[in-house]
Amino acid sequence: MIRINLVPREEARRQGARIFARRTSVLVGGGLALLIGVAEVVTRARAATIDGEMANFREEMAVLNARHQQAVLLERKRRALESKVRTIELLEKQRTGPARVLDHLGAATPEKLWLTEMRTTGSTARLSGRAIDNQTIAAFMRELEASPQFSGVDLVETRQVEEDGAKFKEFQIGAEILWAAPVAATADAAPQPGTDVAPKAAPAARAGGAS
Repeated sequence: MIRINLVPREEARRQGARIFARRTSVLVGGGLALLIGVAEVVTRARAATIDGEMANFREEMAVLNARHQQAVLLERKRRALESKVRTIELLEKQRTGPARVLDHLGAATPEKLWLTEMRTTGSTARLSGRAIDNQTIAAFMRELEASPQFSGVDLVETRQVEEDGAKFKEFQIGAEILWAAPVAATADAAPQPGTDVAPKAAPAARAGGAS
């Protein structure tokens, strides 16, 4: 059979172009749809992976926060215990320290020297008294400095006084008290830090001369 194309050539070209364009649009649309589908699948898979990682991170953060809270509580308990220990040590020093200080003070006092007052403020002491001469005062200061309960012994003032015809050297000595220094002997009674102590007054008749 012989076919005769009655459509003009220009119209035929236009129809062919339209058919090609439709086919191309279908192919491009299909490719784009396929790419979009693949991207959606990949995106969802990646999102699921990220969600899983985030869940793991949240669990780890919860564990770390719990451990941090425990560490904070332990640190608070440690500080509280240290504070209690320091308080107990301070009370022990205040209980035994003054007795030890007076024990060493009595041992360091020469025969020809009499203390009339001991005033303490914290760890600072001011000793007042009389002695037969300057050499006796110097010996007393050396004994105090050698004692584990005293340090920084310094002569603040000394002056000549006379009473009932007898001459004395009246003095004031400053020193630092080491309340917690270990010693072997203790006294039965002692003043607390920050109090005044007034030893027995010196008998004037015991001084036979002056320097």
